[in-house]
Amino acid sequence: MTCVWRCQSSRPAFATSWPYLLITYIPTYLKTSVGLTDRQSLIAQTASLVLICLLLPVCGGLSDKVGRKPLMLASTILYVATPLPAFLLFREPSVAAAFGGMALIVLAQAASTAIAAVVISEMFPTRGRYSSASISYNVAYMLFGGTAPLVATWLVSATGSTLVPAYYVMVIAAVSTVFVFLLPETLRAQR
Repeated sequence: MTCVWRCQSSRPAFATSWPYLLITYIPTYLKTSVGLTDRQSLIAQTASLVLICLLLPVCGGLSDKVGRKPLMLASTILYVATPLPAFLLFREPSVAAAFGGMALIVLAQAASTAIAAVVISEMFPTRGRYSSASISYNVAYMLFGGTAPLVATWLVSATGSTLVPAYYVMVIAAVSTVFVFLLPETLRAQR
């Protein structure tokens, strides 16, 4: 059990906020704050989910060539860089703008999602890997992913700014970038 706390970085923290916001919060946000219909926001969301399905194998193959750590760093940098432009695009009441914003989110998300299982399993020694990986992964999803829509809604309500969820994700991603630097690169060890 101590391996869970000793070995775990905050990788799931940044990677759990965006997916939950994309799947649960943003379609509602587009309806209530931007004025899109349910149908319009779900069309944009479905198109973005098709895009991530296309990007996942590309990112997985890329990680086999350049390594998981560089791809994870690229992902965290994208998680810092894409939220604000995405939410600025969301201000435009069109399916194209909604898809554009979601596509930015998907660019960051695809890189981390494609390699998440491998990165998490490599963070722990063989003995205790299953327990350590499952506990840390699920606790991170519960704390950061599960609360992301609630936190985003509260932040918008408390500040009156519809851009504040972007800043929330950016802060989490910036902190996570530091921890990704601490991850070992395992690409060369496997060759």
